[in-house]
Amino acid sequence: MKRNTLLKRALFGLLAGFLFVTLLTLLRVPVSGYLAASLVFAAFVLTVEAYGRKRYRNKKKELQEIDEFLSAVRHEFHIHGMVDEAVRDASVSQKSRYIREEADKILDVLEAEDVRAAAKVYRMSESNRYLKLFVTLCVTVSEYGDKTTKDGSMFLNNIMNLKEELRLEAEADELLAAKTAGICPISAAPAFCLKLIENWSVGNLPEMSGFYSGQRGVTVLASVFTLAVTVYCVNCLLRSPGDTAGTKGSIFEKVKIPKHLTKLFYRAEKAFAGYSAYQARLLAKAGTTLSVGRMYLAKTVPALTVLMVAGIAAAVSKVTGEAVPSPAFAAVLVLLCFAIPDILLMVRAMLNRMKMDEEVMQYQTIISMLANIEFISIYDILEELEHFAIIFKRNISNCLNDYTSGEEGAIEELGRSGNALLKRLSERLVMCDRIGVKDAMDELAADRDYYFKTRERKTAENVKKRAVMGQFLAFIPLIAAVALYLIIPFAAESVRLLADISSELGL
Repeated sequence: MKRNTLLKRALFGLLAGFLFVTLLTLLRVPVSGYLAASLVFAAFVLTVEAYGRKRYRNKKKELQEIDEFLSAVRHEFHIHGMVDEAVRDASVSQKSRYIREEADKILDVLEAEDVRAAAKVYRMSESNRYLKLFVTLCVTVSEYGDKTTKDGSMFLNNIMNLKEELRLEAEADELLAAKTAGICPISAAPAFCLKLIENWSVGNLPEMSGFYSGQRGVTVLASVFTLAVTVYCVNCLLRSPGDTAGTKGSIFEKVKIPKHLTKLFYRAEKAFAGYSAYQARLLAKAGTTLSVGRMYLAKTVPALTVLMVAGIAAAVSKVTGEAVPSPAFAAVLVLLCFAIPDILLMVRAMLNRMKMDEEVMQYQTIISMLANIEFISIYDILEELEHFAIIFKRNISNCLNDYTSGEEGAIEELGRSGNALLKRLSERLVMCDRIGVKDAMDELAADRDYYFKTRERKTAENVKKRAVMGQFLAFIPLIAAVALYLIIPFAAESVRLLADISSELGL
């Protein structure tokens, strides 16, 4: 999908929402703040669900196609032992257009005059991170030839290791999808049922209309609606699989921002220095490359959209003589636009803490694949880890930026990121200068099977935790809607009526 395609679709959806609200008002259909908010939320839910399903299918298909391609390359290399011919012959047998295009790019790298420069350009692209690592392996074999280890061909063994990494990620995504199925629709459903609850309650006890039209009723309605929206967004994050590309970010990272808006957000960063520093720390903990300025964009655009919808609805109501919709929901949604991104970053930071050990153990697998390569340096290893990293991507990038000013100091700073496994790994990287990469990392290769099995277990445990957390959160809006918007006010009104009847009867 092109960079601004998703943004255009979102804007088209919002325009359709404006027109629909305008049409309802012109037809003299009462447009309350709740109805307008429900329509916007319904459009948001449908968009997110459709995008989420498509993203999951595309990722699953991509991993399967890469796995098949790697198997074909392994088979072809086993036959004639030339990596470029293996890639070329393997691409011919692939049905996937995506794989054929990526194979052509890899061949361009292998046939370039400056192979290492071409490989670096490829690694900076948005290609899949497994293919980026595969390119490194291919370039190494192309330059220095394959190496025979005690386990056989180094190149063939590394391809098998890559395939195992692909399989583990695919299985984790499939397990997560199965365990978290249904939690998002359950979270969102109460937001659309509040007026049904109100109609049923008033139909059975007409005196309840005073509560629902009063300040307390509107406050409870807004609170439950806000809770449903917030829990839905959190559960969407809990069920979402990890990004395989590593360089692919959110739409707010990709969309092109006009220069005057960029300057405006930069000034906002300076004006709210304290809050901007808090945002920067939160973004770092969440492991995202989103800047503080673009975080402000992620908050401001939806907030302005809500204000526009509310303004249009109010203007059209005034023209047609209808009552102006209550601004309560507009105010609530504006606050949500500023609060939900921070809440999601906090949840993402929590998920990152759960997955830190898994990612570092994946680094160990990658290093064990690279350790046998001739003339590989610590800097080369860190570059490969940067392209593969998600949680510690920013930490590794900072290490590379500081590397020229002091190698050992930069690596030691990487180890101070707060993860014990990464600290031990950084200590091994420091040892590489003293005893060589192969000797320093030899133990990682010997323990690779152990780390892989440990990662499988930790992955399954984390998926289970995310599923339990999502299932628990999913029913909170439903319980709040039934308890706060139906049972408690209905019971309170019933007791009040009973007390009035008793006093009239002199009881």
